[in-house]
Amino acid sequence: MNWAAVSAVISAVTLLLVLVGGGVLWGALTEKVAGHTERLDSHKAEIGVIDGRLNVHDVEIAKLVEWKNGYNAAALVGRHTPEVS
Repeated sequence: MNWAAVSAVISAVTLLLVLVGGGVLWGALTEKVAGHTERLDSHKAEIGVIDGRLNVHDVEIAKLVEWKNGYNAAALVGRHTPEVS
């Protein structure tokens, strides 16, 4: 038996398996990255909606704080109503 020929065949088969396995892994990772990109884009849209809601809430809270400050200022002047904390 020619051991050099057996060794060459085994080396060729091993190289082929490594290349095919690398190609399969490359394809799987590329598909996974593409899926994550789509998911990130949907998260960006959702974050935009949440950011808009937070801005509305910030304005509403500022209005309540200003109302409270005005109410307390009037309460201090009039001395008829208790302060709001």
